[in-house]
This record gives sequence, structure tokens and C-alpha cells, in this order.
Amino acid sequence: MLVKDILELAAMFVDRQDLCSYSPFTTTEAPETEASEIEILKKCYNLVIAEIASDYCPLRAEEEVNFTDGEFSLASLSNDICKIVKLTKPNGKAVKFELFGDSLRSELDTGLLTYEYIPAEQTYTDTAITFGGRVPSRVIAYGIAREFSLVSGLFEDASVWESRFKDGLKLAVFKKSEIRLPARRWI
Repeated sequence: MLVKDILELAAMFVDRQDLCSYSPFTTTEAPETEASEIEILKKCYNLVIAEIASDYCPLRAEEEVNFTDGEFSLASLSNDICKIVKLTKPNGKAVKFELFGDSLRSELDTGLLTYEYIPAEQTYTDTAITFGGRVPSRVIAYGIAREFSLVSGLFEDASVWESRFKDGLKLAVFKKSEIRLPARRWI
């Protein structure tokens, strides 16, 4: 599913199906007002994805890092780092490290850094991030509808979308397990 497909669903939720008859949803060029609202929808999408990644479903990455004089600049990572999970030696053993400003300090020359990150801004034609299929596109669209309603000043609508978004995230993210009672013997 593409980003524009989720945006189309969110536009339907906020009763703005008229936006779906313009670019990027079709080939018709949007007037200035509608184009700015479509752009707001895309910004809301990126905001919701960042919220889910930072608070509910962290995205993890591993990168080999090379230290120069015991220091590595976090800005040279391929993603926007949110939290460092661990630093390991090439043999897999965890190593202590220090954060100093925007750099990482350690006694290693080379190590494997595991970290959580916030995804980069996406465009209309990018494949939508669904967090490994854990978060349905409908739940993401609820979040977009919430943000769009807030921007539009529709606070009552925003609270409705907020509750749907949070409920959908609870169902999608938190572990679902069956409650089992131990078997009993009858004498």
C-alpha cells in the first residue's frame, strides 16, 4: 500500500473526498487551497508515523560503526536515531559506551550499533510504513484524521479520532495471548 492510499482513506474519514479527485490521487492538478490541504494530510501522515515509531512500535536498525579516537558521530548514521539499544563487539559481546553531545564514545575501533529510529519523511508514492504489518493502514488513517481535525480546528472530531486511534493501536501493538488455566484432576 502506498502513502497516497492511506491519505485517501484519511480524507474519507474527515469527509474531504473532494481532495481525492486531484493530484497525487489522480492526474488532475489541484487548485492552490486543495493542494495545501493535501500537503497538510501528508504532513499529518509523517507526524503519525513518527509518533507510532517513537512511542508504540519502535523501528530498529543495526549498523557497523567505526570509532576515530574513541568517538563516533551519530549524525553519520543512515537514520534519525531515537534511542541506542546496544553496542557490541564484532564477536557479539556487549560493550559500555557514553553519549557525549551528538557523538558516541567507546574503547572500540569497530562495533555493531543497534538503535531505534524515526523514519525519514515519506512522499505520496512511497510504500507506507506499517511496522511489519503490525499496525493496519486504517489505524494510521485514524491518526491522520485526528491530526487533520486538530489543524482544522475541529476539536470534537479530533477527540473521536484520538480514541479510535489509541484503541486501534492497543489492539495492534500489545501482545494478544490466550489465558490458560492449569489442568485440574478430579478424584
